[in-house]
Amino acid sequence: MRRPYKRSVRVAKEIHRALAKTLLFDVKDERLRAVTVTDVDLSDDLKYARIYVVNPEDYDSQKMIDVLNHASSVIARAMAKRVKLKYIPHFSFIYDSSMEKGFCIDNILKEIKESDE
Repeated sequence: MRRPYKRSVRVAKEIHRALAKTLLFDVKDERLRAVTVTDVDLSDDLKYARIYVVNPEDYDSQKMIDVLNHASSVIARAMAKRVKLKYIPHFSFIYDSSMEKGFCIDNILKEIKESDE
């Protein structure tokens, strides 16, 4: 029976769940516990993963990405215990600015609504 979507999408969802738990429970750096994983984009060969993250606190986004990329091997080892894959993909962390853009658009729409009233 054919699956309705690619294996890379299914594995990306599993990595997303496992990575969120790993950052919350297994990483010792307190700065990384507040990081939220918003999306995981996995290559078709399952060797490379772009992980989009956002930090709700007032940390510098570039510094947060640098810390995550520096700790990616430690995170991968901790995640290997949660996800049963032959190879854990190479992680590349990217800051997800879509929430900030959404808030900006929301504020613009509120201003337009207030000016019409």
